[in-house]
Amino acid sequence: PDIYTGDLSSGMSNFCTGDSSRIIDGSVTLNYVFQEDVDALYCVTRITGDLTGYFNMYLTNVDGFSSLTC
Repeated sequence: PDIYTGDLSSGMSNFCTGDSSRIIDGSVTLNYVFQEDVDALYCVTRITGDLTGYFNMYLTNVDGFSSLTC
């Protein structure tokens, strides 16, 4: 898998490309997400830091994280 080093809090729409998986060596923060899902992050298989979110009144599902493993 491809490893992204750093924290991710924006620019998520182009984060996953193709069929490759990605590991985020850092944290993911979902703040003020103005969409209903995080499907654009379908390739993320692991997050080494924190996954946090707040003020996401439009976010109704997190199925985009279905590839995450513990």
